[in-house]
Amino acid sequence: MFVPDAKSIYERYQTSESELKLHDMIKDTVEKIAEIAHKDKTDFTSADMIDMDEVESLVKNAIVQQLAMRNDIKMAENTDIGVDFQPDIHVEAEKLTELKFYCSLKVQREIHPTFDEDGEDEFFEDTEELSDFEALEYRGSYIQHSWI
Repeated sequence: MFVPDAKSIYERYQTSESELKLHDMIKDTVEKIAEIAHKDKTDFTSADMIDMDEVESLVKNAIVQQLAMRNDIKMAENTDIGVDFQPDIHVEAEKLTELKFYCSLKVQREIHPTFDEDGEDEFFEDTEELSDFEALEYRGSYIQHSWI
């Protein structure tokens, strides 16, 4: 089934209300600047055009909403009390569990042909399985030689 504009619908669904408000604020500011620019004004200060307190609040809320949607976050809240240098976002992460998977690793080395001085060439079709120690030693020498 084909859904026209499915990507934009999905992105809109993933976008928080604060992000949408911020996006609208940007579009409104662009329109305002464009309108004033047509009246021969060429230079603008962002402080005159943008309410930075509102932008800061929207960004914090968007961050909190995005954190709250994550599976690895138990809780996220905006704790801004309007006092500088105080924490304004509180987050509690889910306890993570560590899984370790073990599998045996077999390292094999291709056996390359040898050329004798008598003119007899020996070719081997097989590979040789290396022990753990040999694999570490072989890997180390390969890395060491590959940098030269």
